[in-house]
Amino acid sequence: MQEEIESFIRYLATEKGLSTNYQLSIRRSLEAFSAWSEKVISVYDPGKITLDHFIAYLAFKKGKEKLAASSLRIYLIALKIFFRYLAAHGRIGKDPAEQIDFPRLDRYLPDTLNEPEVRKILE
Repeated sequence: MQEEIESFIRYLATEKGLSTNYQLSIRRSLEAFSAWSEKVISVYDPGKITLDHFIAYLAFKKGKEKLAASSLRIYLIALKIFFRYLAAHGRIGKDPAEQIDFPRLDRYLPDTLNEPEVRKILE
């Protein structure tokens, strides 16, 4: 998978002209997934990655590493664009990441004023 990652990073740099920091972020995310897939599920070929592998990886990141939805989203973006690239360039048959939805981000309601605070403002 490392060879495919290198090819993809070159593509991001040369054809897309994306920043070095963006390339590093994508590389870090993809290499983490590659290491996990080799160590945990013994898959070295991106063409053998399935939707279930993505789900297991994201569950691992959320459970073991305690990542928030916003951090999981960063990993998922990297995986989605990488596998879309591989499918578009004929390096894999089908994009397994296509079916994954992004994790819902936590939304918090704004703080509200209570009655005494509203009176104080009005006075």
